[in-house]
Amino acid sequence: MKIYLPVFSYSASCKTFDLNTEHNPGIGGTQHVTVLLASRLARAKPQWTIHLVNYSPINILNASQNLKQVSFTSLEHFCQFLSSPAETGSRAIITALLLETCKLAELKLISNRVFCWLHHPFHFKHKLRQADFLAYINQGSYQHSSNCRFYPRCIIIQNIFSPANKANIESSIETRQDFPLRLVHLGALVPDKGLLHIAKQWKRLKKVFPNAQLNVIGSALTYNSWDDVHQLVPASPSYANQILKHIPESDITQGHCRFHGNLGLEKDEIITSSHLALQNPTGIRESFGAATFECMALGTPVIASGDYGMHEAMQYFPELAIQRPSQIVGTIRRACSNTDQYKELQSRSIAVAKLFSLNSEAATWKWIRVLQTEKREITADSIIYPGFNSSTLKAITKLNYRRVNGVLRTSIKSATKYCLRKTR
Repeated sequence: MKIYLPVFSYSASCKTFDLNTEHNPGIGGTQHVTVLLASRLARAKPQWTIHLVNYSPINILNASQNLKQVSFTSLEHFCQFLSSPAETGSRAIITALLLETCKLAELKLISNRVFCWLHHPFHFKHKLRQADFLAYINQGSYQHSSNCRFYPRCIIIQNIFSPANKANIESSIETRQDFPLRLVHLGALVPDKGLLHIAKQWKRLKKVFPNAQLNVIGSALTYNSWDDVHQLVPASPSYANQILKHIPESDITQGHCRFHGNLGLEKDEIITSSHLALQNPTGIRESFGAATFECMALGTPVIASGDYGMHEAMQYFPELAIQRPSQIVGTIRRACSNTDQYKELQSRSIAVAKLFSLNSEAATWKWIRVLQTEKREITADSIIYPGFNSSTLKAITKLNYRRVNGVLRTSIKSATKYCLRKTR
């Protein structure tokens, strides 16, 4: 059996992947997990041939012999290749964001060979539903609950997650106000990841912890962005200027806030030396939050939204899950108010990361089972509503409200495009 996993990332071609350690060398989480899934499938099924698809070869160390690479100039050319009679028995796992770039006619030619890999909650695209792929794969319970009424044959398969180096729980907090609190944010510097929301709390944070330091790991270049980035903040100039309205240049030049750009294994030292990680404070567009688990695996407790896909990790940390960014400073203060509680949070972080790491093996074998199943025999997974701190009824009502509104907006947008085409 031949399995294809398109990456189509220029940034991935510039990095080196060691499949023995499985560490992220400094690219987007979606691209990283695609390479990990290909490796896990190749090792679990040596009789299969697994192909990573990219613009150019990716530098991979310690790969299985049955893990191959093929290059295409575009996804369109790959789809043409996949639709050929010679690939009748092949299967492909393609992210929804890549599939969206193709025309519906092209998608229908490959629909019976493709699993649509959804990477965001409320990812409502009529074109993807009309294509009627083999199945639609979600990565978590919240994402599945948001998408399963829109797409047929929706299945939950957790992302592959590999723990990092040995965790460090030697760091400890102090309750004095001048305590040199070290914070870290890990993620691409794009609006969806929420650094601007964190920056807006910087002034309040400095009042409570005047010696605080924030280390930001990531840049706009994480996601194939070759546009110019700002000199001080490695984001698009417009987004960087918004951040600089709240984090003054003087704090950057004096080292109170450090922007490191994309890092490989060297980021582990920064994370382990940090007392807390500040991740996506709204959760919007998150489905799994791989960066959150990276921080937890190194023993660094995470403060983040408990909503959307961030629920997968933050359900185990009700005391650190926030409902809005304005709660960041108060949550940091409470997390640093008791040394014994902080040690508990560190240990719980490591345990939760290990849980998801162990589940990765089961996820690999679920992929294998689904890949071998005929389309007519694929059935949707049951709806699993996420549990929130508020009542279950309130959570379900909120989720359904978002789902209905999302479908309505998508339908209006699709109908408008159709009418515009007809009037031309």
